[in-house]
Amino acid sequence: MQGEPYDELVTRISGIVADLIAGAAREDRCGEVRCIMITSSPETGGGGSGGEDEPAPIEYEVVESDEYWYVTARLPPSTNRASYVDIQKDRVRICAGRNETVVPLNGKADLPRSFYDVRHGVVDVTVHKCPKKEG
Repeated sequence: MQGEPYDELVTRISGIVADLIAGAAREDRCGEVRCIMITSSPETGGGGSGGEDEPAPIEYEVVESDEYWYVTARLPPSTNRASYVDIQKDRVRICAGRNETVVPLNGKADLPRSFYDVRHGVVDVTVHKCPKKEG
Protein backbone atom coordinates (compact mmCIF):
# COMPACT_ATOMS: atom_id res chain seq x y z
CA MET A 1 0.00 0.00 0.00
CA GLN A 2 1.25 3.43 -0.88
CA GLY A 3 1.91 5.76 2.04
CA GLU A 4 2.59 3.06 4.65
CA PRO A 5 5.35 3.99 7.13
CA TYR A 6 7.62 1.13 6.04
CA ASP A 7 7.36 1.70 2.26
CA GLU A 8 10.69 3.51 2.04
CA LEU A 9 12.47 0.85 4.09
CA VAL A 10 11.05 -1.99 1.98
CA THR A 11 12.01 -0.14 -1.22
CA ARG A 12 15.59 0.29 0.01
CA ILE A 13 15.89 -3.35 1.09
CA SER A 14 14.47 -4.49 -2.24
CA GLY A 15 17.10 -2.41 -4.04
CA ILE A 16 19.90 -3.91 -1.92
CA VAL A 17 18.66 -7.46 -2.61
CA ALA A 18 18.40 -6.70 -6.36
CA ASP A 19 21.99 -5.35 -6.37
CA LEU A 20 23.25 -8.46 -4.56
CA ILE A 21 21.49 -10.78 -7.00
CA ALA A 22 22.79 -8.85 -10.03
CA GLY A 23 26.34 -8.86 -8.65
CA ALA A 24 26.27 -12.58 -7.86
CA ALA A 25 24.87 -13.40 -11.32
CA ARG A 26 27.65 -11.42 -13.05
CA GLU A 27 30.28 -13.41 -11.17
CA ASP A 28 28.63 -16.79 -11.92
CA ARG A 29 28.47 -17.64 -8.22
CA CYS A 30 24.73 -17.56 -7.90
CA GLY A 31 22.78 -20.79 -8.22
CA GLU A 32 19.65 -19.82 -6.34
CA VAL A 33 18.51 -16.86 -4.28
CA ARG A 34 15.37 -16.88 -2.13
CA CYS A 35 13.98 -13.89 -0.34
CA ILE A 36 10.68 -13.30 1.41
CA MET A 37 9.72 -9.99 2.96
CA ILE A 38 6.57 -9.85 5.07
CA THR A 39 5.76 -6.40 6.32
CA SER A 40 3.05 -4.77 8.36
CA SER A 41 2.57 -1.55 10.19
CA PRO A 42 1.62 -1.46 13.86
CA GLU A 43 -1.74 0.08 12.90
CA THR A 44 -2.77 -2.59 10.41
CA GLY A 45 -1.40 -5.69 12.16
CA GLY A 46 -0.85 -8.81 10.07
CA GLY A 47 2.55 -10.04 8.93
CA GLY A 48 4.72 -10.32 12.01
CA SER A 49 2.11 -9.65 14.69
CA GLY A 50 1.04 -13.31 14.88
CA GLY A 51 -2.53 -12.48 15.93
CA GLU A 52 -1.79 -12.74 19.63
CA ASP A 53 -3.56 -9.55 20.69
CA GLU A 54 -5.77 -11.32 23.20
CA PRO A 55 -4.68 -14.44 25.07
CA ALA A 56 -6.77 -17.42 24.00
CA PRO A 57 -7.70 -20.04 26.57
CA ILE A 58 -5.67 -23.24 26.61
CA GLU A 59 -8.05 -26.16 26.81
CA TYR A 60 -6.83 -29.20 28.70
CA GLU A 61 -7.87 -32.62 29.98
CA VAL A 62 -6.52 -34.50 33.01
CA VAL A 63 -6.56 -38.28 33.33
CA GLU A 64 -5.47 -39.75 36.66
CA SER A 65 -4.13 -43.22 37.43
CA ASP A 66 -2.68 -44.69 40.61
CA GLU A 67 0.84 -43.48 39.78
CA TYR A 68 0.40 -40.61 37.29
CA TRP A 69 -1.54 -37.57 36.17
CA TYR A 70 -1.68 -37.25 32.39
CA VAL A 71 -2.42 -33.73 31.18
CA THR A 72 -3.17 -33.11 27.51
CA ALA A 73 -3.67 -29.59 26.18
CA ARG A 74 -4.34 -28.15 22.72
CA LEU A 75 -2.51 -24.89 22.07
CA PRO A 76 -4.42 -22.01 20.46
CA PRO A 77 -3.75 -21.73 16.71
CA SER A 78 -2.60 -18.12 17.18
CA THR A 79 0.39 -19.27 19.25
CA ASN A 80 3.55 -18.39 17.37
CA ARG A 81 6.10 -18.56 20.17
CA ALA A 82 7.82 -21.44 21.90
CA SER A 83 5.57 -23.18 24.40
CA TYR A 84 6.69 -24.73 27.65
CA VAL A 85 5.37 -26.39 30.79
CA ASP A 86 6.32 -25.59 34.37
CA ILE A 87 5.64 -28.67 36.50
CA GLN A 88 5.37 -27.72 40.16
CA LYS A 89 4.67 -29.78 43.30
CA ASP A 90 0.92 -29.18 43.27
CA ARG A 91 0.15 -27.77 39.81
CA VAL A 92 1.13 -27.73 36.15
CA ARG A 93 1.50 -24.39 34.39
CA ILE A 94 1.16 -24.45 30.58
CA CYS A 95 2.57 -21.37 28.83
CA ALA A 96 2.20 -20.54 25.14
CA GLY A 97 3.17 -16.96 24.27
CA ARG A 98 0.94 -14.70 26.36
CA ASN A 99 -1.44 -17.57 27.10
CA GLU A 100 -1.13 -19.35 30.40
CA THR A 101 -3.21 -22.01 32.11
CA VAL A 102 -2.72 -23.51 35.56
CA VAL A 103 -3.85 -27.11 36.09
CA PRO A 104 -4.25 -27.95 39.80
CA LEU A 105 -3.17 -31.39 41.00
CA ASN A 106 -4.84 -33.12 43.97
CA GLY A 107 -1.59 -34.39 45.43
CA LYS A 108 2.18 -33.94 45.27
CA ALA A 109 4.20 -34.41 42.09
CA ASP A 110 7.52 -36.25 41.91
CA LEU A 111 9.31 -33.55 39.89
CA PRO A 112 12.45 -35.43 38.74
CA ARG A 113 10.33 -38.21 37.24
CA SER A 114 7.79 -35.92 35.52
CA PHE A 115 8.16 -34.65 31.95
CA TYR A 116 6.36 -33.03 29.02
CA ASP A 117 6.41 -32.88 25.23
CA VAL A 118 5.08 -30.29 22.78
CA ARG A 119 4.36 -31.39 19.21
CA HIS A 120 2.06 -30.14 16.47
CA GLY A 121 0.13 -27.85 18.79
CA VAL A 122 -0.49 -30.50 21.46
CA VAL A 123 1.11 -30.54 24.91
CA ASP A 124 1.42 -33.90 26.67
CA VAL A 125 2.46 -33.83 30.33
CA THR A 126 3.19 -36.91 32.41
CA VAL A 127 3.33 -36.11 36.12
CA HIS A 128 4.56 -38.90 38.38
CA LYS A 129 2.86 -38.90 41.78
CA CYS A 130 4.90 -38.92 44.96
CA PRO A 131 4.41 -42.22 46.75
CA LYS A 132 1.94 -41.96 49.61
CA LYS A 133 3.48 -42.57 52.99
CA GLU A 134 1.79 -45.39 54.83
CA GLY A 135 1.40 -45.50 58.53
